[in-house]
Amino acid sequence: MISVYAVEDEFLQRLRTEGAEMADEPKLGNEFDLENNDRTSGVSRREFLKLAGIAGAAVGLGGGLGGVRCRRSLWQEETTTTTGEATTTSGAGTTATTAGGATTTAAGAETGREVKIGWVQPVTGTMAAHTVAGEYILELVNGALGDGIVLGDGKKHKISIIRKDSQSDSNRAGQVAGDLISNDKVDILVGDAGPDMIIPITTQGEALGVPTITDNCPWEAWFMARSGGKIETTYEWTYHLCWGSNEEILVNLPILEAIPTNKVVGGLWPNDADGQALRAYWPATLKAAGFTVLDAGAFDNATEDFTSVIGEFKKAGAEVLLGLTLPPTLATFTQQASQQGFKPKIAVIEKSTLFPAGIEALGPVGIGIAGNQWWHPTYPFKSALVGKTCQELADGFEAKLNRQWEQPIGIMVHLEVAVDTLKRAKNVDDKESILEALLATKIDDTVMGTIDFTLPVAPKTGRPHQNAIVTPLYGGQWQKGTKYPVELKVVTNAATPWLEIQSPVQPYMGA
Repeated sequence: MISVYAVEDEFLQRLRTEGAEMADEPKLGNEFDLENNDRTSGVSRREFLKLAGIAGAAVGLGGGLGGVRCRRSLWQEETTTTTGEATTTSGAGTTATTAGGATTTAAGAETGREVKIGWVQPVTGTMAAHTVAGEYILELVNGALGDGIVLGDGKKHKISIIRKDSQSDSNRAGQVAGDLISNDKVDILVGDAGPDMIIPITTQGEALGVPTITDNCPWEAWFMARSGGKIETTYEWTYHLCWGSNEEILVNLPILEAIPTNKVVGGLWPNDADGQALRAYWPATLKAAGFTVLDAGAFDNATEDFTSVIGEFKKAGAEVLLGLTLPPTLATFTQQASQQGFKPKIAVIEKSTLFPAGIEALGPVGIGIAGNQWWHPTYPFKSALVGKTCQELADGFEAKLNRQWEQPIGIMVHLEVAVDTLKRAKNVDDKESILEALLATKIDDTVMGTIDFTLPVAPKTGRPHQNAIVTPLYGGQWQKGTKYPVELKVVTNAATPWLEIQSPVQPYMGA
């Protein structure tokens, strides 16, 4: 097997080039270079943004890209929740005031103001499957927060989580993020569910000077499209928790090599931030490992006819399928592939393989689809915030929703980090104080294990960039189940050696 990092230089070069192309989108008005606007200058960053007409504005971002960049050295919905008190619904979101749960506060602590966490999710629309676990997570977190907790200022504060629906639209994601900051006055912003959602969220957080924590998107797909491919760019207010290309190669390459094939790969990557990131490093990685790659070309996620693509794969004799699709796109492709007699021996597909319902809906062609996966009930972790192990969280999800557990339970990590940050912030009325606490974060007990912002920044580590923290990743395959029609089995663990392998890789069963 080749070194995971053998193609790093070419990968970064391609990300720079293609990321720059993708970042050529409408910006937040003028683009400001804040390289020299540090905290010791005569005009603070926040004052500068206000003077520029940015602060307080809820800005929609075309395509979710662009915005104010802070260049520094790399090395330096509407949804209603029930919590024990009446919830308050207005406009595009619902405020869930914590109540009814156990409190972690000491008796007699002075009462401070309500503190708010803003949460943007695609509750409706094409990406809604990513957020089914959201209500479950919110209920658990609210119960854990109870009627308030003592924060870093020594005062007891109620914590409200305001969750708003991006409707799976990148423009709206930016709008509701801006609304949470400017109108709801949130103290911390969190978000998840892919680059099209979190890029506009973090762009708003950076522009308006609010600590922002996101997850559920490979860090390069989030960062490189946002920065225009400039790996040296760093941001002050926005931080991301997710694995990257190094971990993806570690878990997927063994799957591709597990079954004897002719090593001809059909590449199925879309024309979006995720697809461009994958296209930047997989072809070179596979070539170095002895594979031949046929890239079908960047396709639109709404594509309904893959006849020509399938024809090219068949003509090339591809026995391996490697790609990334949305669930509806995968359903279209697999149905047409079956009809046209294309049956690869291995199928590794990202994004669509996250949800059991999506795999079950494919029928026989869904059995044996594999790919990198990012959360599993057998993770040996326990959340200090809600007091449950990963297995207990999965079991609770199944009991409450009467459906198989889903990986987005793991997105709770951004709320875990947000709450832990607030518990250490000396002054919740000062965003700089909250940011300082965030950058000092080191939590051992989350649904994703240890989250450590104190790690030095270095490539190929748990903190590959100033603004990114790596989380676990494993290789999973959907196999015939015992409790459910299909179940996700751990099949490779090169990036998570502490995780037990449950099954060897099996040939793809596509009809």
